[in-house]
Amino acid sequence: MIYQIPIKNLPNVLKVGHIRYSSGWSETYTHKWNVLFFVVSGRFLYSFSSRHQVTLTAGMHLLVPAGVSYRVTATEDCDYYFASFNVSGNLSVVADQEVVQILNEETERQRSALNREYDTAPCDSIYIVESYFHGDQAPKLQHQISRCAEYRYGSAPLDRMRLLNSFYTLLLSLASATGEQLLDTKQLSPTLIKLTRYIEENYTSQLSLQVLSSHFSMSKQYIMRLFREQFGMTVTHYINDVRLRKSLELLTFHPLSISEIAYAVGFSSLYYFDRLFKNTYAITPTEYQRTHNVIARSVPVIEIRNDKQD
Repeated sequence: MIYQIPIKNLPNVLKVGHIRYSSGWSETYTHKWNVLFFVVSGRFLYSFSSRHQVTLTAGMHLLVPAGVSYRVTATEDCDYYFASFNVSGNLSVVADQEVVQILNEETERQRSALNREYDTAPCDSIYIVESYFHGDQAPKLQHQISRCAEYRYGSAPLDRMRLLNSFYTLLLSLASATGEQLLDTKQLSPTLIKLTRYIEENYTSQLSLQVLSSHFSMSKQYIMRLFREQFGMTVTHYINDVRLRKSLELLTFHPLSISEIAYAVGFSSLYYFDRLFKNTYAITPTEYQRTHNVIARSVPVIEIRNDKQD
């Protein structure tokens, strides 16, 4: 499901917050504003009145339009950001193919204007998928929404404008991810989409070519050929890339030790993780954590515990 969001004016951001729920917590909501959620850790189940469900895990966003009723359940301890906002019109659902056509037309307009001044108005809408796992882009998006929370609680003269600008940038990032998802998905085979989604959702377990072959009842040779043709790499290389991208998020946003991070993302050897990280990013995990960690943020965190007795 993809939503069309009018952006003739900057979105009006009403609330931004950082909340932690304990496992088992559940509640029903109907918001009078649009709400954007971004999950830092844990797992949520959202059940909507329209009878469809969305499961959210770390690195995913969820967009809920104003007036939509849903029940949310924390199936494990969870940590997420939210932002309530209004725009100049209502969010409306648009078909995937229509969005692809609009994006292609906008791309052509951009190309035709490269060597001259713009003579047409900028687009007045952006398109964001209801929910999506952002992979290696998750740390950037988490940083953006955490900055929104900082500005929401800031007292400097320009913090309100910084909040609106930062949130607008966040929406553009989500719209960009939606466009890339639509256009890239059209180029990947359904089989490869299933394989990569499985890896993205199970990277912490003992994944291997053999595991994929057994789980999907496919030959190892067939899977190897798919990854070489589409990505130019082996299955092991792809799995390691996913784990390394996830480690960047933990190194940036969590106060864990290097060994805890290595094992949390699925590596069984700290030495192997350290060597692979340095070969990939030209810096050790320790050096990266020291220069990039932003855990010390002055944003209040609301903790909600499940006190119901069984």
